[in-house]
Amino acid sequence: MAEVANPKIRYAKIKRPIIKKKKRTSMDAPDAKKKVGAMILCDGSYLEDKMCGGIAGVLSIIEPGKPPVEIEFDAMSFGARTSVVVELYAISAGVKALKDYMAEHNVDVSEIQVYSDSKWGMVGYERMKNGESYYPAYTPGLRMLDNSLAPLKDAKLSFTHVKAHQDDSIANYIERRHNQVDVRASKRAHEALGYLKAPSKNKAYAAMLPANIESEEKCVELHNLGYAMAKEGLLARALFDGTTEKVTSHPFIDGIKAACIEDNRPLGELLKDVTEYTPLTYGQANYRVKNTSMEDFVYRAIASGIETVKLKKLQADARRQGKPTDERRIVEPYRIQPNNDNAGYAGEAVRLLHGRSKMQGYQKINQPPFMTLSRFAIDMTQTVSSSPRDSENNPSTRGDWIRKVKAFHENARVPVFSSPTPAYAQERTAKNRLFPCDESVLKASIIDVLDDYMSVMSPNQVEMKISEALKSYGLVANPENIRSAVNKNASVESVAERMLLSCVPSVKVGVPIMQVPNSTVNMDNVPSVDNTDEADLDIGHKRKR
Repeated sequence: MAEVANPKIRYAKIKRPIIKKKKRTSMDAPDAKKKVGAMILCDGSYLEDKMCGGIAGVLSIIEPGKPPVEIEFDAMSFGARTSVVVELYAISAGVKALKDYMAEHNVDVSEIQVYSDSKWGMVGYERMKNGESYYPAYTPGLRMLDNSLAPLKDAKLSFTHVKAHQDDSIANYIERRHNQVDVRASKRAHEALGYLKAPSKNKAYAAMLPANIESEEKCVELHNLGYAMAKEGLLARALFDGTTEKVTSHPFIDGIKAACIEDNRPLGELLKDVTEYTPLTYGQANYRVKNTSMEDFVYRAIASGIETVKLKKLQADARRQGKPTDERRIVEPYRIQPNNDNAGYAGEAVRLLHGRSKMQGYQKINQPPFMTLSRFAIDMTQTVSSSPRDSENNPSTRGDWIRKVKAFHENARVPVFSSPTPAYAQERTAKNRLFPCDESVLKASIIDVLDDYMSVMSPNQVEMKISEALKSYGLVANPENIRSAVNKNASVESVAERMLLSCVPSVKVGVPIMQVPNSTVNMDNVPSVDNTDEADLDIGHKRKR
């Protein structure tokens, strides 16, 4: 606003009539909150075969003497088993938007009018509140709605059913607005589908490791793996195979801890133990108890659109016998029962590749559940079924499951390695963390050896000379890799490049273990930066008048 020089403003005295003050009541207290009314018009869109959807709506705040305030809301939905649950999520999102408005403007709500095309959802909620029976499949949505409404128990709540998809030429005002909301919800559902098909990779990797290490060579290898990746800032999702007790001391853990000490970082930023030492269960009265890991896995499998040969066979058999079939019960081919080891293995594989996440609910548009896909996986346990057919149709080991879950995301292309060497080839800068000197110095040293001996000695003799050169730097390489590179008659430069990729330290790199305090780590008390479950119950708001 432009300033006016020496403004001359006249203030006129206004004679006000003397008004006799009324006795103040509790309703007239200065701190009494204003009462407003609220109208929630919402809709949900559901893609049944992928178990994802979208929700959208508009919240209208009605305050006497003022024009209505409109707040649009929308979000993605994941993991719902029925369209009714998504519709209930939409109502819950509207209630959340209302509570946010009340907190921001310090007002109370006296009446809430909900407009939805989900007759089953609204009837189900009223039946639940009256203690009557309802479809158990609606429970997640009904619980969310009930929890959302709990702080607003003094407000009058009413539901009105809206006819969906009415032609605008014959639709009333509410039906036309509902059509607009329906379009937005459908858009969010297809955005959710896009996230399911193409998850993005994060700064994390999966490491499935033996719990007990016998050889010193393997201890060095695992220590250096943990150290190198931690120095790169990569979060290790680690699984320790071969034990039922919590792993608190391990060469891999010691390597990560050494890097954390050097960089002054908490261990929990770079290490997450996903081993399911004790199967986790949840349930409710008169309802089937499920394994949390299994529930998570089943959803992800379904969301990825996986259909196995076994599943199709079971469905065909059911049809021949006149039994109902359910395309969404992907659990059937694997015959996994709640609380068994196989269910746990499936859940572990999911957490190795994705981390933990809350799969049921609605989430921010920009925070989908698959944003934490591991960049690669290392399986050094070699616990894969002997029969490829068994591992494909009936995975029963941790190794089977990590390869099965990895295959669910055809666009993600997560490689599974059996040793750190190919992981170093992918994460080249991490490998450089292990070199005792600059890479160019090592390369020059190898080239000198090759120039002197490659044309006059046998591959075995050249391998010995290169091994001696690497040993002087505290490095070692697989002799077969060296001979293979020399045998290809490639240029000296390319052979040296291959040597740099294959050589690794022969000793532990970083802070020596004896200098690392408290090498036994209580992982239960370590915070984690795996933020996959922080995105669950927030939505984006757009305010309109």
